[in-house]
Amino acid sequence: MKKSISPKPQTIVLIVMGLLLLVLLILSAVAQSEISQTGNGGDYRVVAVDSCEKIAKEDAPTGMIHEFRFTLEEVHHGETLAFFINHHNVEIYLEEECVYQLTAADGAIRTPGGVWPMIPLDETDSGKEIRIVLIPLYRDYQDETPAFLLGSALAIYKASFYQALPEMVLSLCVVLAGLFLFCMAVYSSVQHNFAPRLYAQSMLAVFTGLWRFTYGNFAYLLLENHTVFVYYLSVISLMLVALAMLNCVEVGDHKRGARAIAACSLVYCVGNIVQGLLQLAGILDLRQMLKITHATLIASAAMLIVSNGVVWFRHHRKADKLIDRNYSWLLGIGVIVDLLLYYFAASSVGMLFTLCAILIYSMLEGVQLLIRYSRQKNELEEMNTQLMLSRTTTMMSQIRSHFVFNILNAISGMCKYDPEKADDTIVRFARYLRSNIDIMENDKNIPFTTDLKQLEDYVILEQVRFGDKLEFYTDIKEDRFMIPPLILQPVVENAIKHGISKKQSAGTIILRTYATDREIVITVEDDGVGFDVRELLKENSVGIRNIRFRLRHLVNGTLDITSEIGTGTTVTITIPRKEAQACASFM
Repeated sequence: MKKSISPKPQTIVLIVMGLLLLVLLILSAVAQSEISQTGNGGDYRVVAVDSCEKIAKEDAPTGMIHEFRFTLEEVHHGETLAFFINHHNVEIYLEEECVYQLTAADGAIRTPGGVWPMIPLDETDSGKEIRIVLIPLYRDYQDETPAFLLGSALAIYKASFYQALPEMVLSLCVVLAGLFLFCMAVYSSVQHNFAPRLYAQSMLAVFTGLWRFTYGNFAYLLLENHTVFVYYLSVISLMLVALAMLNCVEVGDHKRGARAIAACSLVYCVGNIVQGLLQLAGILDLRQMLKITHATLIASAAMLIVSNGVVWFRHHRKADKLIDRNYSWLLGIGVIVDLLLYYFAASSVGMLFTLCAILIYSMLEGVQLLIRYSRQKNELEEMNTQLMLSRTTTMMSQIRSHFVFNILNAISGMCKYDPEKADDTIVRFARYLRSNIDIMENDKNIPFTTDLKQLEDYVILEQVRFGDKLEFYTDIKEDRFMIPPLILQPVVENAIKHGISKKQSAGTIILRTYATDREIVITVEDDGVGFDVRELLKENSVGIRNIRFRLRHLVNGTLDITSEIGTGTTVTITIPRKEAQACASFM
């Protein structure tokens, strides 16, 4: 029977993203076709400009103004003259009568943002001269020439909508992907696994989508009464994109890298605050400082690519599973390509490279997170099952039939010659059994003193059997910590069974505890016959394996054994202080 092959989730994501981009290209082509058709004698048309003149003017912000003149041809009832312009004061004259004037507010706000002047016309305006004066507020925009449209307002709205539709759809998808990652980050935090980089990835997607939407012409047309708000929202979103991208940098487990990212983030935040203060004080506008934001974007993108390459080279170079790969380099490449197009080709193609890179990256990251959480859930369930089995196995090994039989025989003998001691032994044995049953029902970390009490009961019961041949001492220098149950007794039982019982003379077991700056240390020493530790590893002792498993998964502890034949054995249990002193259980 042939094994069915199912496609990987990442492959499905790439296929879906490819189909989405294909749909966006089709929408873009349809939009351009619609604009071309309506622009040629349809519901609106592009007006031919008779003259375009640049005039030097000392009191203008850039020392220059643009003046456009043209004559209106046949005007139909209800038609509108409209055009889009960025960062300009505007004056429109109809036969030298000012019919529209837009001036940026005084003070800190130097620009009205992107505006769509809409001038209603009538049939009587046919043949009249239109003079449009554009006053650029920044040198970067002093050569901008708008397209003047004449037609119904609805047709102009429709054409602008169709033109912006691909970018709007892509921007919305990016925002939704960012919100999805944010939900995943919150879920991870609730599960006590705080993931700051995941929050940064979600904010990167949200702010990029928001920036791209507010940057487009249609956003200014849609919110024509709030153009200043739209403009500054766009710039601030772009500033936050740089900060979020910086915190997406892969540093692995390197503390120096994490500190460097934190320091750069602080510099970015301080820089953004300074830019905001300069804007509020009216000294410099955010638009005039846009190159600083672009520089931070390029720096973040470069660090993203380099760090991802370094981490991959060190840790994932041999990983052939798609789930183990990191795709953050897509973000850096998308941003750098768009910025290069912006500066060298005077067009960023709507930042489509960045949007596509972020969308694909966000979806791939989301799929990988879902797979990781699914794996973690399965691993957690499997680990809980193993803990349950190891607990049961350990407890059952502690209540061995021969141990119970020996204790009951000893009690039966004591009833004849020492009834009082028999009664005390019965009470101690009952307490020992009840303690083991309680542990089976509720396997939580317990105070060391509680486990020590149970261990002492066990040793006294064993001394009933061995008499003076078994001596047990304690040297407790630290007892204020938590420990998994069923840890000490199996270690002492092994010392009795494999060390003391095989010795001809009396044997001694010493339990010691002490604390260092970082760890709690427990040692169990015996002067038994000893053994070859390598033989123990070959035998693969179930009891020792269970103890190590429970220590590792319940308190992140370790167990080491050293032994010398003829001298004795030492078992050392080490538990981190923060784990040992935690009162909450793993289960």
